[in-house]
Amino acid sequence: MTGSADIGQGSETALSQVAAEVLGIALDDVAITAADTRHTPYDTGTFASSQMYVAGNAVQQAGEKLLARLKRALGEKYGVKVEQIVWAKDRFTIRKGTPYRRMGFKQAIRDVTFHLKGCVLIGSASFKAGASPPPFAVCWAQVALDRRANSVQVRHVIEAVDVMNDHHVGSVLVIDGDVKSPGKVFSVEEIKDLLE
Repeated sequence: MTGSADIGQGSETALSQVAAEVLGIALDDVAITAADTRHTPYDTGTFASSQMYVAGNAVQQAGEKLLARLKRALGEKYGVKVEQIVWAKDRFTIRKGTPYRRMGFKQAIRDVTFHLKGCVLIGSASFKAGASPPPFAVCWAQVALDRRANSVQVRHVIEAVDVMNDHHVGSVLVIDGDVKSPGKVFSVEEIKDLLE
């Protein structure tokens, strides 16, 4: 389950791929419930191309926590220390007896779930990017108010997305619906001039 919303960028597929890779299972074995406020955790939003970075890291960490819990549960079931259980190349190896017992994730889950002291394991995590700046977008609108006609006319709309500091705005600038000079960084003064 994830709070992230797939709005066409393919994040549900990508997050499922992360889960499958971490757990060593097929993509078809992963079922995702996303952005369902009744069942999934809160997510801050889908913006600034950060969905895979933020939610992807959370999925990876949740998978790693699940593997650690599964190792402990296997240790209890087979009477070995966690250090005697190795997860490598999508398989657990329980280093007890000869030959060692080896199993994939799905078999390990079956082993710890369906026995006398069975349990259900869950891995959960959240991820907050400490070094990444928050995304930014700004929008200016120039409007004309006609009090006699009781109407407002929008004359210009300018949007700048993703980059801002004290002197410059915009990695993408949109004026009245047209993309202008993608990649150009506009000064605040240039944007003010565009409004006039």
